[in-house]
This record gives sequence, C-alpha cells and structure tokens, in this order.
Amino acid sequence: MALEDLKKQAEELNIEVEDTDDEAKLTAKIDEAKKKKGLGEDSLSYWKDEAKKAFEMRDNLKKDRQTLKSELDRLKAEKDSLISKEEYENAVKELKALKSFKEQLEEEKKKHDEEKLSEVEKLKLQVEKAKEDAEKREKAAKEVVETQYRQLLEQVQSELGNTKSLVDSLRINHLESEIMKAANKYNAINPSHIFNMVKDVFEYEKDLKKYVFYKYDEKGKPKDMKDVDEYVKEFLSDETNDYLVKSDANDSSLRAADMRGGGKPPKDFGGYDPKDPDIKRLAVLEGLTPEEYINIVLIPLEKKKEAISKYKK
Repeated sequence: MALEDLKKQAEELNIEVEDTDDEAKLTAKIDEAKKKKGLGEDSLSYWKDEAKKAFEMRDNLKKDRQTLKSELDRLKAEKDSLISKEEYENAVKELKALKSFKEQLEEEKKKHDEEKLSEVEKLKLQVEKAKEDAEKREKAAKEVVETQYRQLLEQVQSELGNTKSLVDSLRINHLESEIMKAANKYNAINPSHIFNMVKDVFEYEKDLKKYVFYKYDEKGKPKDMKDVDEYVKEFLSDETNDYLVKSDANDSSLRAADMRGGGKPPKDFGGYDPKDPDIKRLAVLEGLTPEEYINIVLIPLEKKKEAISKYKK
C-alpha cells in the first residue's frame, strides 16, 4: 500500500504521523490502533470492512467486465479495420486468461479468510473450555477443603469434650482424695461415707485451681470461704455429727454412746422426718442414711433458697 494511502488511514484513525515514519512503521501503528479500537482481524468490524472491500472489488469486476465487453464489442466492430482475426483471438484469449487468474486469486483469498475465521472460533472455544475446567477444579478443591475443615472442627470439638470430661473426672477424683484425707485426719468412722455426704457443697474455683466451700449471706453473696480440710474439720466437729467420728477420738460422741448402749443421733432435723418414705428413697439413691440426707442435702438447700429469696426481695 502506498505511503500516501497509509497516511490517509492514519489521519482517519487520529494517528500522529512523524517525518521518520516509513511504510512499515506506519502500517504497524495503524494495526495497533485498529486493535485498540476493536478493528483487528479477530473483530467483527474488521470482517465487515473486509466484506465491504470484497463487495467493492466485485462491483469493480462487474464494471471491468462491462468495460471489457464494451471494448470487445468495439473491437469486433472495428476488427476489420484495426486488427487481424488472429490478433483479435489472441487478445480474447489473453483477456480470458487474465479474468480466470483474477477469479482464482479471489477464490483463494476467500478460502483463506474463511479458514482464518474458523481458527479464531476454535481458539475461543478452547479458551472457554479451559476456563470452565478451571472453575470446576476450583469448586471441587473448595468442597474438599470445606469438608476437611468440618471434619477437623468436629474432631477438635469431640476431643475438647473428651478432655473436659476427663478434667472434670480428675477434679472429682482429687476432691474425693482431699475429703477422704481430711476425714481420716479428723477420725471419721467411714471417710468414703463423708465424701458422699459433703461432696456437693464444694465449688471448683478456677482462679485458685481447687475446690472450696462458700458460705453465703442473706443477699446470696459469698461472705466466707473454706478449703476442703477446713470444712471437713468443722463438719466433723459439729455436735450433730458426733456419731460420724470414731469413739476413741471423742468419748462423748453419740457414736460412743451408741456403742455403750446409750444415746441416739440428734433428732433436730429442721422439720424433716427421717422416716418419710420419699426421704428414705432419695437417701438410698445418694448412698446416705435419711438423717444424713436431711443434714447434708435438704437443710443446706433450704437455707440457700431462703437466702436467694431474701436477695430477690
């Protein structure tokens, strides 16, 4: 394409032309501008322009054919005066050959353009398929990660639950050990029995990392705290619990009196009757005697309820 034609195209595309631009540089600038504006070979606009050029070429061929036909008619009319028959036939042959050659070129160009368009479509399909496959792989990988995360979370939660149960069990075992140690220390007849009687009054204090007993005021607020040893000592020192202590540790205890054939456990049970069938049944479930169940469970529970009630009022 002539340099002037290229400059004209550059002007239409608003391309700045420099004095040093030759045909190659200017062609490259035009192609780049067309790509940016969507006029490249892989765009619809490009092929519209190509189609327009083909139509123009076809129209020009028609004109050329008409011109040639007119010229041929003129030549036929003037053949006798202008050229010989042999010259005329040679001219016709040459004209046919040129026409055939031109048609062949146009056919090859058309075939080439169709093949090129087909390759673009194939490339687009390949890109779309690759994108779809990548999305499927990403989705599958995400599902695998989410499944593994859920399984790991469930496993951790299960292990935490098991750990908590184990910790609670170890704490209870430690509480039992402390109570029985204190009960032995203060001469309880049956330390295991003492554990069953007093274990529920203790609370685990996280800050102190041990079980303690809280005594609450009328508003339900803790006003005194005792550790296991102090509480068991106070519990066994209570006159109402003399029958739980060995006779050699307290000769005046009710247990000693029973062994000598005299004396009975205290009868002040806060209005509860140890002979009540319901109290007997509940005491058996707790591994206590009715009297112990009243003193250890019912009376402290009633006092706590009274304190909470007063606090609410």
